[in-house]
Amino acid sequence: MTLKRGVKKINFVFLTGRLVQDPVCEYGRNSTAYVRNTIALDEMANGELETVFIEFSCFGKTAENMAKFCYKGRQIAIQGRLISDEWQTQNGEKRRKLKVSAYKVEWFGSKPTEKDPDIANSGARPMDLNVDRYGRKGDNPGWFDVPEDVPF
Repeated sequence: MTLKRGVKKINFVFLTGRLVQDPVCEYGRNSTAYVRNTIALDEMANGELETVFIEFSCFGKTAENMAKFCYKGRQIAIQGRLISDEWQTQNGEKRRKLKVSAYKVEWFGSKPTEKDPDIANSGARPMDLNVDRYGRKGDNPGWFDVPEDVPF
């Protein structure tokens, strides 16, 4: 496929999922911090829930913060680009694996607490089903309260 002049190739990945293991920050040449980890993504395929595992890496302050604030099972979102890792096996077979080089990592939920470490470590937060999107409590929190004069 040929691209017209002025058209740029796009290599952008945005994924949300859960960390498979606790991130460990390591330092490479030139004292650059990096984290290698895997994100687990759930998807529906043929009516069944399947989990896909994608390896990713991040660098610098992003890696340091990730090692400091993230943990196994925490829900995260990563933005980055696909990179191809190529190698040759001992048998001479060529192999290739796609990974994500993340330049932005965001995490969800709160930090673990001594009071309730299980909920905090799972990345889940207790949900009050009797509260509407504005934080109002009650038996009918207003999910379906639509004013009569709305033009739709």
